[in-house]
Amino acid sequence: TAFCLLRKNISFKKIVISQIVTALLFSVQFKTILQLSSLKCWIPKPTLDTVRKCFNRYWGNDHILIIIAIIAILIYFINTFTVNRKIKRNVDVSEKILLFWIFLTYVMMHIKSIVSLPVLVPRTAGVIYPAIVLLFSRGVFLIKNKNIIIFLCLFVLISFRNIFVIKHFCVRPRKQQFREDAKICVTDREILDESIVFSYAHNKKYFEYYFDMFNCPRRVIKNLKIPKRRIVGSINSIVRRNKKQYFWLLTGHLRFPEEVLDELNKEYRCIKHEKLIGAQAILFAVK
Repeated sequence: TAFCLLRKNISFKKIVISQIVTALLFSVQFKTILQLSSLKCWIPKPTLDTVRKCFNRYWGNDHILIIIAIIAILIYFINTFTVNRKIKRNVDVSEKILLFWIFLTYVMMHIKSIVSLPVLVPRTAGVIYPAIVLLFSRGVFLIKNKNIIIFLCLFVLISFRNIFVIKHFCVRPRKQQFREDAKICVTDREILDESIVFSYAHNKKYFEYYFDMFNCPRRVIKNLKIPKRRIVGSINSIVRRNKKQYFWLLTGHLRFPEEVLDELNKEYRCIKHEKLIGAQAILFAVK
C-alpha cells in the first residue's frame, strides 16, 4: 500500500497487492475480535470522544506532536482535494485506497461496538495507524519550505523522548493489573516473613517492579508459566524446600488453569482469593 501511495500511475496488479497487504493487517485483529464477541467486555460504548482518544494514543499523548500531526494531515487533505482553491473533480486511486482503509476500518468497528460488543479501542484499531502515519508523512513533504520540513522531522525524532525517557514504555509494565496484584500482596505484612510468591504471567518482573515501587523486599520465587501438569509438583517442592506456611499465587494477563486451581485447593487451604479484571491474587496456607 505504501508503495502504491508513492506513485500516481498504479496498475491493477499493484492495487491487488496493496489490498492483500491491508487484508493481512486486518487478519491480525480478526481473531481478537471474534474471541471478544463471546465475552462480556470492559470496553465502553463508543462516544464522540472515542476517536480523539484513539488518535491521541497513536501519538503517545504528546500534545505538541499531536498538533503537528493534525496540521500535517490538514495540509494533506487540502492538497489532495483542492487545486488552486478549487475542488478537485478526480482523486487519485492511491488516495482513495488510503481513505478507504481508514474509513472502512473505523466504520466496521464503530458499528460492531454499537450493535453488539464494544471493540473500539486504540489496541484493536491499531491497523489504522500505518495509514495515519502515511497521511502525516505526505502532509509534511507537501510543505514547500525545506527548513520547516527539516525542523518538523527533527522534532518528531526528539519527541520519541516521550516514549523512552518520560513514560519509560520499554522498561516498565503498563498494565494496572500487575500493580493491583502486587498491592494486595504487600498489604499483608504480618505474614511477610512466612510467605513466598509464585506468579503466572508472561514475565515475573512485572510484579517485582511494583514490589520495588511499594518499597517491599518481596521477590517472585518462580514463574509458573510451565506445562500445567508440572505446576502443582513445582509448588509442592518449593514450599517444602523453603519451609514456609503461606504462599501467594499472582496471575496477570493469563488465565490460570481451573483444574490446577482445584487441585491446589485440595492440598492447601485458601485464605484469600481476590479476582481482578484479567488477574488474580490468591493466598494459600499449608494444612
